[in-house]
Amino acid sequence: MLNAAEISRELIRIGERLTETNSTLKIDEALKSFSDVVRSSKCEALLEGEILRQVESVQGLTVPVEIIQYVAHVFAWPSLRRAVATLLIEARSSDLRGARALELIDESLSEDWEDRDLFPSLCG
Repeated sequence: MLNAAEISRELIRIGERLTETNSTLKIDEALKSFSDVVRSSKCEALLEGEILRQVESVQGLTVPVEIIQYVAHVFAWPSLRRAVATLLIEARSSDLRGARALELIDESLSEDWEDRDLFPSLCG
């Protein structure tokens, strides 16, 4: 079973790979494997907590928004939908960069998310 620190480290590791390669195609398999491990280990609540923490501090993300989008799309937690909706209202009036990141996350929560083709494992 994974703990919260391991989940955070793995998200950061995958994020570093994305930064190095600048390609979601290069991290797709790692994200799928990570999501599968989280699900099989019954650690979804820990991952949900980490993603919510990231979203709540959208100006200081330590994980690239693309990774949050992938995880948000795969797990689609109602708590994440609510948090993004609330934070988006606040950010639109004071933080346009944060608002855009939240909009991207919000879009990824849709079943017909247009950008899911950036991740082949989501298209199968």
